[in-house]
Amino acid sequence: MKVDKPGLPEGLLDELPPDVMTAIMAGNRIEAIQLLREETGLELREAKRIVDMLAQAHGGTGIPDAAQFTEVGGSRGLIIIIAAIVAGYLAFRFLGGS
Repeated sequence: MKVDKPGLPEGLLDELPPDVMTAIMAGNRIEAIQLLREETGLELREAKRIVDMLAQAHGGTGIPDAAQFTEVGGSRGLIIIIAAIVAGYLAFRFLGGS
């Protein structure tokens, strides 16, 4: 990712760990701050400032879209989870349940 943002340390975005950006995009700012501090050794205040700037630049409000309430992938993920539960119940009921 090649982005130049004023106020960010030189070269940070070139070396930004992917899991930090993933946490930011998921709205998990606290996790992103912790990961950034672990990876770079930054102070808490500086890591928070960077994460806040990145979240703002990418439109991250910290409030996920109502249609994407599962990490698997929104309503499609929910359908997959429900299908797995039903399949598990049917397998238990017909193959080994009493």
